[in-house]
Amino acid sequence: MKHARRLIAREGRRQAASASVFFLCAGLFWATPALAQIEMRDLNDLSHQRTLPPYLKYIPTDPHLAIRDYLRVTLPPMWWGREIDYAPGRITVEIHPPLNWRGNPTSMMLRLCPPSNHNLWRIYRQIEMRPYYEKKYWPSYTCRRI
Repeated sequence: MKHARRLIAREGRRQAASASVFFLCAGLFWATPALAQIEMRDLNDLSHQRTLPPYLKYIPTDPHLAIRDYLRVTLPPMWWGREIDYAPGRITVEIHPPLNWRGNPTSMMLRLCPPSNHNLWRIYRQIEMRPYYEKKYWPSYTCRRI
């Protein structure tokens, strides 16, 4: 009787070990492409960050954090924006001017494009700026890396 219990317990441990090895290998297989796509970003480039020593300043880039930080610094007062569509190398951003603002929102999108030497171009190839003004979408403008 004791011998049968030992055999059953040993077989259960063996199955559990083989299942854990399988899931570990599957996890490594699926995680490898994601790890290959991680980009590095200099933390000193983010606004309102303290200066870091050179050996600590590189971290994997969060593309959403990078575009939110850019919009927070670049947009005029009372304007706000949010990302509505993301694909590797491309993002669509919805920009909301205040209701009392007067002008052409599409022409304002031209001024919001990052300069050609900005660090956003290390993450994105295209940034589409889509204004939402007076309860409707206006024609969007796509900023491209030069």
